[in-house]
Amino acid sequence: MPGPKRRPTVKPIPEQDPSTLLREHMVKKIDAHNMLVSEYDVVDRQRPLPCWKRDLKIPRWLLLVLVSLTVVVFTGFILFTAVVTLKKETNGGPCKSNSDCRQDLGLMCNNYRCGCAYSHFWSDTYQICERRRMINRTCVDDSMCDSLASLECENVTLSSGGYQAQCQCKTSMSWSGYSCVYQLKYNKTCTLNANCDSSRYLFCDASIGGYCNCNVSMFWNGGTSNTGTCEYKRTVGQYCYPYDNSWCDDTGPVGQGLTCTAYTNPYGSEYGVCQCSKYQYYNGTASLGNGYCVNQHLYNQSCTSTSQCDYRVNLICSNNLCTCPSSTNYDSGMSINGGAGYCTPAQGYMDNCTASLTCSSSQSLYCDYTYYGGVSASGKCLCNSSWSYWDGTTCASKLSIGGECSSNIN
Repeated sequence: MPGPKRRPTVKPIPEQDPSTLLREHMVKKIDAHNMLVSEYDVVDRQRPLPCWKRDLKIPRWLLLVLVSLTVVVFTGFILFTAVVTLKKETNGGPCKSNSDCRQDLGLMCNNYRCGCAYSHFWSDTYQICERRRMINRTCVDDSMCDSLASLECENVTLSSGGYQAQCQCKTSMSWSGYSCVYQLKYNKTCTLNANCDSSRYLFCDASIGGYCNCNVSMFWNGGTSNTGTCEYKRTVGQYCYPYDNSWCDDTGPVGQGLTCTAYTNPYGSEYGVCQCSKYQYYNGTASLGNGYCVNQHLYNQSCTSTSQCDYRVNLICSNNLCTCPSSTNYDSGMSINGGAGYCTPAQGYMDNCTASLTCSSSQSLYCDYTYYGGVSASGKCLCNSSWSYWDGTTCASKLSIGGECSSNIN
């Protein structure tokens, strides 16, 4: 294995005067042998440093004393502040000025008692004055809600079906965006449903140009916009304001189609009753309000009471059919007050009859033109002797063999 190599010896550079080197360099490079070179000594005059730039040399013992004094002063200040603060009154405590109260908690002296400013409330949870809460914020009592905005703490039904106490507008008021304002009354202009008095069941009806109105199933029961409320329309037989059909359930065909019929009491005062209009009847139970108005029935149509038959025709309900009363006949060619036909007076038993003076069909009579020997245009109203006889009120059917009889005509 070869041994280590010896490092060659390096000759040190001889020290030379820098000025000599400069002269030699200039002579060699410029080739100026007669160059005049002047040398000067420059005295370095340093300015004294300001005191704030000098290194501060503080003895260690003095530094320790200064630190100790600082700690003592700071601790004393903290203790003094704590003592002064603890001596001040908290919420509800007696006071003469604001300085007597814990202002760090937001308290001030009001009527010689420490309390929160009007815009704040005392929080028992955080033991500090909090800003009164705005719309839809949770609350415990009215003092937590912003009374300047007319808010109060009310139970609100949540979408889940539960209840939660929240700051809401007072009754008859709505939220305008920054405070609660009184809602508009009946027939006042509006833009939103919230503008109208919901406690009176009003809504903003855009179909009439934006006015506070009752819905179609209700009516306004007050004389002016400030008195009254929306009330459900009244059913048949209930009182109403004379000539004002809006009180009655007049919204057909879903409604009952009632009108307010005016009457006069014995003292001369008018009053109204919700009823069906002329030529109609109520097809339900009045006390239940479960029906509606329908047109009265015509001749020979089914019925359960005479009120269901068209009284213009003078019909009555007999044997569940609308028919003419006894001693009258139905004349389909006649029309009185717009009715279809009319029950005209009929001739009775043994009355003279003609083509126009007909016999009572309800009594089964017929006109016997042979009664006068056929020489006259008139006859007598008789029963058909082949199958009936006059029993004193109508033509009764003759009895068959074995039937009980009182005379041969039976």
